[in-house]
This record gives sequence, structure tokens and C-alpha cells, in this order.
Amino acid sequence: MENNKNEEAFDKQYTAFGLWRLLDHTRYMIFRFREKELESYGVTPIQAYVLDITINNGGTVSINDIVSLTQRRHHTISTLIARMERHGLLVRTRDPKDARRWYVSITEKGREQFARISRDSITQIFSVLNTEDLAGLEKVLNKLIVAAYEASGEPVPAEFSGVKKIISSK
Repeated sequence: MENNKNEEAFDKQYTAFGLWRLLDHTRYMIFRFREKELESYGVTPIQAYVLDITINNGGTVSINDIVSLTQRRHHTISTLIARMERHGLLVRTRDPKDARRWYVSITEKGREQFARISRDSITQIFSVLNTEDLAGLEKVLNKLIVAAYEASGEPVPAEFSGVKKIISSK
């Protein structure tokens, strides 16, 4: 009896590890394809992501929010934002009420760049999934991200803790 429990636990762990490897490799391949697409626009995937975050937050967002949403280290994001500021895509401003807090605003050049950026690579890859597949994938990924936040002891961001719909229905 004890042997069967150990076998089941081993199978479950092995399956979870195999799925994690598959998920990580899939993410990497999609990232590489997206990276190649973005090269022609002169931006990296993380720069495009920061522009997207900024646009979706009304054009201004705190650096801490970008750190939280991207799960990158603060110094990595600060360096990235400084580079994007030198290219005229973003501008940093200090919070007048809290000198430790910085905000990033998108510039007109940043808005124009963002408007030009294609998402064809993402559309092409996800086109193999029908609406039911997309909804199922969203549900599973939301479960996994909530579990990952909970396991790490970090608070689950609001966009993953509720019923927020990421995929728009057609």
C-alpha cells in the first residue's frame, strides 16, 4: 500500500516536472519568435512589454508596478527604463509626495513606436487554438500563477486573484 502511494506521488511529481519543462520550453520558443519579430522595430520583448504596461495604465505607471508585473529585479527595470528614456520612449518623474517613488510616462515617440509594433507573431502562434482552447488555457494558467504566488509567499496581484477575463470573447 505504501509503495503505491510513493509511486503515485512520484508519477504526479514527474508529470508536473515534465509539464513545467514543456511550459518553459514553449514560453521560450514563443519568446524567441516574438524577439525576432520585434528586432525590425528596434525594441526588445521586455521593452515592448513595458510600453504595453504603460499604455494600459493610462500612460503613466510606477516603476514598482512595472517590477511587480514583469517579475524582474528593480535594478534591471531601472536600467531598462533609463535606456528607453535615452531613446525618447519614456520619461521618469519623481513622486512629489514620496521622493523614493518614481513614475514612468510614455512619450509621444513611445506612443508612436507602440502603435507600429506588430503582434503578428503572437497571433500566428495562438491561432492554432480555438475559443474553447484559449479559455481552458487561460483558466489553467491563472490557477498556476496563483499557486506560484502563494507558494512563494508573495501576495497574488489583483489581476490574477479574481475573475478578470484576459481573453476577449469574439
